[in-house]
Amino acid sequence: LPLSSSAAVVASAHALLRAARAERMFRGFLEAARDASPRDESTLGRLAAAYWLAKRNDDFAAVVKDVEAFDRKPGLFYVELADAVEHRKRYAAAGEWYRKAAELRPALAPARN
Repeated sequence: LPLSSSAAVVASAHALLRAARAERMFRGFLEAARDASPRDESTLGRLAAAYWLAKRNDDFAAVVKDVEAFDRKPGLFYVELADAVEHRKRYAAAGEWYRKAAELRPALAPARN
């Protein structure tokens, strides 16, 4: 590879490592927030999104199960989950979770928009 191509590859690798490190830190902050307030649906929705985006399916399923155990209609949880994945341009999944939020809590405005 020419030097400029090698430098670009190295720069891309460094950028990916920084992004991965930032995502791990973000999940760590969310996990600490969950520990401080284990029934906060906003935090749990964002944590579930972080797990889903990282393809940590068992952790994602555990958060969903926990939320559904203490709230029969966790509309806010699904709105937060949908918002987080929508920001990462995962529109199909976001749409699915917005629909679920609207089914559970029809009066919840963000789920209807």
